[in-house]
Amino acid sequence: TASASEHAARCMAKLGVGGLPWQGIIDTRACSLESKHARSSFEAAMRIAGATDPATCLFCDDSVKNIQAASAFGWRTVLVGRTDRDTGAEVRCA
Repeated sequence: TASASEHAARCMAKLGVGGLPWQGIIDTRACSLESKHARSSFEAAMRIAGATDPATCLFCDDSVKNIQAASAFGWRTVLVGRTDRDTGAEVRCA
């Protein structure tokens, strides 16, 4: 998350997924305050999670730009919502 893990945990609880067996939350502090779409953030997240294969990582976000960055790094992605947060445009899957 681009926020603190405590905020992410509150959001996950509100969404009803807080009780799922997550391995943890990688927040901006764990990534040396780098942005979500920085390669170093993906590398740090994998290191913290103990992952060596990008294809085993899942990235959920409401920004098409961030989803594209994660996908380019080899992560699986889930776009949250139907509107791109950055542009306001409706997202359509082909």
